[in-house]
Amino acid sequence: MAATGEDRMVSELKACRDSLGEIRNELSSSLAQFQQRVTGLRDSLNEAQQNYRSLQTQLDQLQQSSTDLEIQVQAARTLDGRLEQVDGTLQRVEATPVVSVERPPIQGVDPVLLKDTLRTLAAVTTQEEILDAFLELASRKADRAILFASKDGSYIPWRSRGFSSDALDSVVVDDPTDPIMTVAGSRQLIYREQAPAEARPSLGPAGDLPHAFAAIPLVFDEFVPVIFYADSTHSLDVDYLEILSYLAVLVLKNNALQQLAGGEQTPAEAEPPVQRMVATPAPVEPFVAAPEPVFEETPPVEEPTIPEVAIPEVEIPEVAITEDWEIPESMKEGSKPAPAAAAFVETPKPEPVKEVSPPPPPSPPQAEPQAAAEPVPSISSEDQEKYGNEAKRFARLLVSEIKLYNEDEVYNGRQSGDLYSRLKRDIDRSREMYEKRVHPSIARSADYFHEELVRILAREDGKLMGPGYPGPLVRK
Repeated sequence: MAATGEDRMVSELKACRDSLGEIRNELSSSLAQFQQRVTGLRDSLNEAQQNYRSLQTQLDQLQQSSTDLEIQVQAARTLDGRLEQVDGTLQRVEATPVVSVERPPIQGVDPVLLKDTLRTLAAVTTQEEILDAFLELASRKADRAILFASKDGSYIPWRSRGFSSDALDSVVVDDPTDPIMTVAGSRQLIYREQAPAEARPSLGPAGDLPHAFAAIPLVFDEFVPVIFYADSTHSLDVDYLEILSYLAVLVLKNNALQQLAGGEQTPAEAEPPVQRMVATPAPVEPFVAAPEPVFEETPPVEEPTIPEVAIPEVEIPEVAITEDWEIPESMKEGSKPAPAAAAFVETPKPEPVKEVSPPPPPSPPQAEPQAAAEPVPSISSEDQEKYGNEAKRFARLLVSEIKLYNEDEVYNGRQSGDLYSRLKRDIDRSREMYEKRVHPSIARSADYFHEELVRILAREDGKLMGPGYPGPLVRK
């Protein structure tokens, strides 16, 4: 009986153990399922967060697009308003009768005045002096005068007479309806009396005089780099002003040709400066004096004759003034005028010394010293001075040309002390031209090209040329 009771107890314990195992298995299975569900919920939460971030990014992009669209709409409205203003102005101008004075036939210009005008223009030598003389002559017939220079598609006042020093500082003419821009497009002068305000040039705070104004283009073949404006409280002698403008253009062209000619040059010598002029978009500031005027023997009502130059293949628009005329610092309003160039005395140009090719090396048994270069013949002190003056003028011309074409680089080079590295190409090319032109006796005694580089570009401070500058070069 006792054994039977123990067996029963053992059997019950085994049954309990089996039940506990089943319960443990069920709990493990339930826990695994729960963990799996938690993992699934965590993945769903992460995906939801990613979707939220994506939607937030899209919302930000839509808001930015909406802002950009609002800016574009506002700009379009502003432009539309400006177009309406321009259209209204055009309608008012068209509806308002403009009192224009028909120009009567030319009755003849005072011969004494014309003779004095020709003498004045023939006596000046540089481009700056020519335009200054032009303004002085024009101010005899007008109360106020302005020279507008082309810059980046607009026109800005460059030199003036009859205005205060700062009256035109903020004036920029770029409105297509402005008479200045109209003259630039048509290349025809405009003269009006008692015109309404809408039909007058915009001169900013300076305003304009009430009775008459004229705008005359200074045409250089296919472009108009300068426009002359004059106004007055009375009628203008527009015939004289037009003739004066034509004469100024002729003198400027002749001056540019004289600079290129530089006396009598061979075509080979004249070719490099022509190529340089074509490649650069700036005016030439000549340092060669103009030829003696021949105007006294010319009838007063005829145009002055232009002296012939030795390089007929040169085209004037490529050497005179370009369409986008950059204004040099030294020529802006209020600056001191550049000193006039020394008078040019026309003398026969010395024959260039031909280069002597070295002889072939001698054979070893008969070794002899290599032949030296052809000796330079001695010249008189008079010729030495003449050739020296010519070399100085030519060096001054070349360096001034570099400065005119590279105003910004010259300014920056002075500030950083590296003029030569910034302008190396132009300086080396000009030096090559100088060495071809200068007389050998001068090249062996002085380097005027170096002196002008230091004087004009570096303002007498040779250190501003920079560490790479070779310094003066004197032939041996």
